[in-house]
Amino acid sequence: MTLLHNCDYWSWEAAWSGFHRHMLMILASVFNIVAGGPRDLTRFFMSLKFLIFAFIILQFVLKIFEDLAQRDLFDHVRRCYKTGFFGVLVCAIAPYVAFAIYGVASEEAFLTFHTCSFASFLIYISFMLPNTYDLIWSVEEKHRVISGDLCWIVQSILVVFLFPVWYFEVWIGKYPVVYLQIMYTAVHIIILSDLLIVCVIERLEDEEEDTIVEIIDSDDEDVEDNGCFDQETNDLRYQDLKCSICKLFYHESIKKRIPKMLSCGHTFCSGCAKMLHKGDYYDSFKCPICSKRTFLDDLKKNYALLDLIQEIKQDKKTVQRRRSFS
Repeated sequence: MTLLHNCDYWSWEAAWSGFHRHMLMILASVFNIVAGGPRDLTRFFMSLKFLIFAFIILQFVLKIFEDLAQRDLFDHVRRCYKTGFFGVLVCAIAPYVAFAIYGVASEEAFLTFHTCSFASFLIYISFMLPNTYDLIWSVEEKHRVISGDLCWIVQSILVVFLFPVWYFEVWIGKYPVVYLQIMYTAVHIIILSDLLIVCVIERLEDEEEDTIVEIIDSDDEDVEDNGCFDQETNDLRYQDLKCSICKLFYHESIKKRIPKMLSCGHTFCSGCAKMLHKGDYYDSFKCPICSKRTFLDDLKKNYALLDLIQEIKQDKKTVQRRRSFS
C-alpha cells in the first residue's frame, strides 16, 4: 500500500490520466463557485473545512497501517484501491440523487454537487492515485491500450452529447452545475474503469494460462497414490509453490511467475519483485516480510524451487501413468 506523500514517478505516471482530468474539473468547480454560486456559501465552506480535516486525519491513520500493509502488499493494495473505488462511486451518484429530490436549480443541489466533487478528489488522491501503479503493473501494456481507447470513446460521447445541448439551448444548458456534473461523470467513468479493466484482463489471462499451464493440486487421492513424498511434506511443498504476495503459482515458462530469491532468503515471483523495486530509487529494496534490503545484483532465480516444481510434475505424471495401466 502506497500513500500520497511517498508517491514516486511510476505512481504519478500511471495515474496521470485520471489525476489531471480530476484537477481540471476541480478548477471548473471553483470557477463556478466564484462566478455563479449562491450568495450564501457558509454551508459549503463548512463542508469543505470538514473534508480537509477528515483528509488530514485519514493520512495519519493510513500512515499507521502502512507498515502492517507491507506484510501483505498485494491484498492491501487491492483493498485500499477498492475502498477509494466505492467512495468515488458514491460521490458520483449522490449529485444525481440531489438533482432528483431538490431540483437542479436549488442550493441543496449546488451544495451537494460541489461537496461531492471535492470529496471525490480527496478520496481519489488518498486511496486510488498512490496505488494505481501497484494495481495495473502486471497488465500494464494491455491496460494502457484499453484505457486509452476508453478515454477516447468517453470524451467523444461527451462532446457529441454536450454540443447539441448548448447549440439548441436545451433546458439543462441553463444550469452550469448540470454541465459540470455530466463532465464529472465522464471523469468518474475513466477513473473507475481502471479496476474493472484490470479485473477483466486478469480473468482472461488466468483462463488462457489454465489451458497451457499444468495446475498442481493437492488432492488427497493423488497424495495417497503418490509414494514419492508423505502428506506433511506434500502440504509444505504446495504452500511454497505460491508467491506470498500475489498468491499465484510459480512457473518456469512464464516470465513474471519465475521465482526470485532475495538475499534474506525469502522468495517472490519475478513480477512482484519488480513491483517491490519500482518504488525505490536505490539499487536495493526492502523485503516485505523481514524488511531486509536486497541489491539487484543479489536477486537470483530460486533454482531449488524450480527443481521442486519439476519433481512434483514428474511425480504427478507417474501417478497418472499408474492409473492408466491399472
